[in-house]
Amino acid sequence: SDQEGITLTIDKRIQNATEEILRETSETLKAKHLLAAVIQPKTGEILALAQTPFFDPNEPTQYPNEFLSNHWIQSLYEPGSTMKVLLAAHAIEKGILSPKSLLDCGNGQTQIGGKVIREAETHHRFGILPLEKVIQYSSNIGAIRIGQKLGGKEIQNLFEAFGFQNKVGLPLPGEAVSGLKGDSISKPFQLATLSFGQGFSVTPLQMAQAFQAIANDGLKKTLRILKGEDTTEKRILSARTSRIVKDML
Repeated sequence: SDQEGITLTIDKRIQNATEEILRETSETLKAKHLLAAVIQPKTGEILALAQTPFFDPNEPTQYPNEFLSNHWIQSLYEPGSTMKVLLAAHAIEKGILSPKSLLDCGNGQTQIGGKVIREAETHHRFGILPLEKVIQYSSNIGAIRIGQKLGGKEIQNLFEAFGFQNKVGLPLPGEAVSGLKGDSISKPFQLATLSFGQGFSVTPLQMAQAFQAIANDGLKKTLRILKGEDTTEKRILSARTSRIVKDML
């Protein structure tokens, strides 16, 4: 039977430029892996998807397996500070906080369940900060305060809304998914570390999809790599909340 041709959403010029930036950055940082994507937020189309180390697809047998893994969908990682932005967005959307809401950042540390948590940078000793400054300075303690104000149930709702519980679903093999287990937020210490992006895992593409929704005024579009593929959309934030978060960023 006749096989229909497929067309990728990848833009050759953008892909080449993205790979060139990764090549330069990899040499500068001596990084083990680097990833970069360019996504059109209004359509969900992936215009570039790149990673290092590079390999020649015409000679796949010449490379070790780790070169051949698609880290965008196959590798899970702790998202760290990018999670703070999503917490802030969800808290604003639910009317729990505003950009000017004051949060106690504990002069650089806080104690939860008998354990002390400190800022990632030891010289960061923030007192009271408004939410927008918590994001600007990337305060771990401030993020804990956001998480505490949201509570476990709303954080579960956040994971559902932003798509962390499910695969992104590109037609590429081997996509991993971790999601949030119920017991991950049953204890105060776990809720705290989760608030600044530790103790759970996502794929880089799941996080890219979450930020696509913020960029697209709160409408989460299905990410796609094939032209003409059906796309769905779901409103997860109001346009107002998205504009506030974009201003904060």
